[in-house]
Amino acid sequence: MMTAHRPATKFTAERYRELLEITRLITGTLDYRLVLSSVANEATRLLEGDAAAILLLDADAGLRVAASHNIPAECVAGLQIPLGPDVMPSLRTLCADIALPGFVGVPLVLRGETVGVLAVYHRTRHKPRAEDEELLSALADQAAIAIDNARLYEAEQQARREAEKTATRIASLQSITASLSQALTRGKVASVIVDQGIAALGASAGLVALLVEHTSYIEVIDARGYPDTLVQQWRRFPVATRDPVADVVRTGEYLYLESRQTLSARYPDTATPFAAAVGALAALPLLIGGNIIGAIGFSFADSRTFDRDDRSFLAAMAWQCAQALDRARLYEAEQVARKGAEAAQERTAEILEAITDAFFAVDRQWHFVYVNKEAGRLLGGKREDLIGKSIWEEFPQIVGSRFYEEAQRAVAKRAEVTFEAPCPTTGKLVETHLYPSERGLSVYLHEVTERKSG
Repeated sequence: MMTAHRPATKFTAERYRELLEITRLITGTLDYRLVLSSVANEATRLLEGDAAAILLLDADAGLRVAASHNIPAECVAGLQIPLGPDVMPSLRTLCADIALPGFVGVPLVLRGETVGVLAVYHRTRHKPRAEDEELLSALADQAAIAIDNARLYEAEQQARREAEKTATRIASLQSITASLSQALTRGKVASVIVDQGIAALGASAGLVALLVEHTSYIEVIDARGYPDTLVQQWRRFPVATRDPVADVVRTGEYLYLESRQTLSARYPDTATPFAAAVGALAALPLLIGGNIIGAIGFSFADSRTFDRDDRSFLAAMAWQCAQALDRARLYEAEQVARKGAEAAQERTAEILEAITDAFFAVDRQWHFVYVNKEAGRLLGGKREDLIGKSIWEEFPQIVGSRFYEEAQRAVAKRAEVTFEAPCPTTGKLVETHLYPSERGLSVYLHEVTERKSG
């Protein structure tokens, strides 16, 4: 039965035409499943049998049933026949639930190698005619070619689909990267990940959740596709909660639950919206420098298998999300610090404007950076016009004066200096205080003319 050599066959003209029509039928499509079922159907009809089966060779498991006709699916589902001395008896009694004592089987041969078996069964026991075996062998030759062509086409189509899927995923990651580069807050980062992740994965819902600093709670930053009432109830929940998101945050492990049964078995009593009434779920930790800062999760309406590409895409998205969230955290902290500094500057300016003495400050290049109202009057210039200008260029009469010398000394020695001398711009006697710093020099001027004359 398993020989790879075919003897020459001779058929009646009618049989030959019938075989030719069957060949045209099975080679007229590249649908792998349709080719298999057509071969089984036509083999049954050609030998006037009651059932047929196609068994293909699996290098690891022997023969497995690839298609059958008039044999209950539950009889052959998952059936595998090991190669060896018992292969023929196993082929003859393929289905124990129905009596098919009549059997004709021939090998499927492709390029000199046996790749499977084509078997036809009868409900009555009879000795196969030589013509039956030859006819079935001729059909098997054509069937092997048709099955191989269909399998190659299916493999090419699958490779094409995988390539297109990979290209789409790369484009999605590029789009996510571009969007995240413009997301400056954690809320916007989470929105990008949830929206684009749902679209790229075909998910029904998604979320981003973060650990609340200095607490044992998780806070959902953004969630889409879940019931609003449940999301509000579970906006913040303990890390110890029995929930996929909490488990990922606690363990740092990736979690893929591919069916509702698997999900229910692992979380039978969960009340969170992230594990309830979904067909499949994926949850991944968000890591920065080895520290878990939160998790992302996506839910699917139906069961699904998370293949290698899905898992790689999710891992890349989790990494992007974590990096963007950390960048947003730093940006938000910088914004808070800047607002605090600006507020402090405003309060300082209010104080400096309220004092009756003159005050101004210059940078290390001697450019005015601040001038209060009284200093503008004393210097004899509009303070708004002085900002950014050089004190020596705006008031050249100061150069060479006592103020000039003391200011140069204070900056050079980085030491505070106090002295009394006539103001170079007004001639009035002023008490001058100089306070150098890394940013420049602060100057405080107090008129003492009246005090001296008194």
